[in-house]
Amino acid sequence: MMQRYWINSQYFDKSNGPVFLFVGGEDEANPYYVADGFMAQMANETKALAVMLEHRFYGKSQPFKLVNLFCFLILFCYINSTKSNISI
Repeated sequence: MMQRYWINSQYFDKSNGPVFLFVGGEDEANPYYVADGFMAQMANETKALAVMLEHRFYGKSQPFKLVNLFCFLILFCYINSTKSNISI
C-alpha cells in the first residue's frame, strides 16, 4: 500500500505562496482538513498550498497488510524472551 496524501491547491499563489505540510497523527487521516478544515482556511488566508500526509503506520497507509498481527508477534516474542529473566 502506498502512503496516502491529499493536496489542496485551490488558493495557491504559485509565484509566492507558502506550502503547509500536515502529517497526520496516530489515526486514519481525514482529507476534510485540507478540503474544508483548518488547513483550507489557513491556505485561503495566506494563498498557500495545503498538503496532508497520512502517518505511515496508521489508517490505510500501513506498509504491512497484517501490521496488527506483525506488532503482536513482535510483542509476544519480546515478552517470551524476557520471561526467562524474571524471577518470582
